[in-house]
Amino acid sequence: MSKKRKEYQPPVFIGQNIYIKPDYVVSIPEFYRESSSTSIRFYENQKNLARNSHNGTLSAKAKSNLRNAIKWLTISASNKRVFCRTRQKSFRFKISFITLTLPDTDAPISNRDFQTKLLNPFLVYLRKYYNLKNYVWKLELQKNGKIHCHLTSDAFIHWRNVRNTWNRLLNNNGYLSKFKTDFGHSNPNSTDIHSVAHVKNIAAYLVKYLSKNPGEAGKISGRIWGCSYELSNANKAMVHVPASECSETLRCLYHKEINFKELIQEPTADKKGWKIGEMFFLNLFHWSKIITGSIKNKFIEVRNSISSPAQYFTEYEFNSV
Repeated sequence: MSKKRKEYQPPVFIGQNIYIKPDYVVSIPEFYRESSSTSIRFYENQKNLARNSHNGTLSAKAKSNLRNAIKWLTISASNKRVFCRTRQKSFRFKISFITLTLPDTDAPISNRDFQTKLLNPFLVYLRKYYNLKNYVWKLELQKNGKIHCHLTSDAFIHWRNVRNTWNRLLNNNGYLSKFKTDFGHSNPNSTDIHSVAHVKNIAAYLVKYLSKNPGEAGKISGRIWGCSYELSNANKAMVHVPASECSETLRCLYHKEINFKELIQEPTADKKGWKIGEMFFLNLFHWSKIITGSIKNKFIEVRNSISSPAQYFTEYEFNSV
């Protein structure tokens, strides 16, 4: 006697998942499906993950994560007034842009050695002694094939401290031997640091600069970008709104001053494209004046987790503006 086929039960709408980014949110409906089998799409996703090798370039997903990490950094960074006691002079500071380069060496420095022997210890040291908390880094190849690193942060660290720390690590790993032979000292001009407080759109500038894919210089194996824990965690910000609360909670997103677009699943050979959610484009005015409830509360929670307090050092004094 054959078993009776189980009657099909349509999925039940249980709420909306709201994925929160600095300048947009994505609203995706969530459904409960009573099923004991794993879907074909799940297996396809697993195959895609297994093939997910960046080959030295930034995928669309990686670019999105990098962009959002930078946006969270810039939207959470406070304007600071930096006062130099010895010169009795102050200036404004918000975001720094640091470049770490390599001197000529007898043998090339691999991407693995660059990260494990230089970059990682550099970040650990700055976190410990110079209050580095929020940062994004990206590796690139120069035209001569040597790796260099761009690092952006909301922490003010004097250029001399940055260079001394980087050169000490280069020297400790034997990477300054050729330089010392050629120039008679072990303090090369290996770093460059700028404040980007005067760039009108800091986030757009940094996103454009850091999200470039490699050109003719070649590709880098292994990890090519990263960020601090707080920024990585911010990229995962999400609020689940139960079905019974959707009408009230999501009303603020449909305000007349907020632009949005429907997200359409790409059509397949046997199925037309269908709506899978919506994307709402936001700015700081929207966040402060229009967005309300659990969505705004989550945004504030994430932003506060990133914001750094005022910092004090021997020569420089910092105050929030």
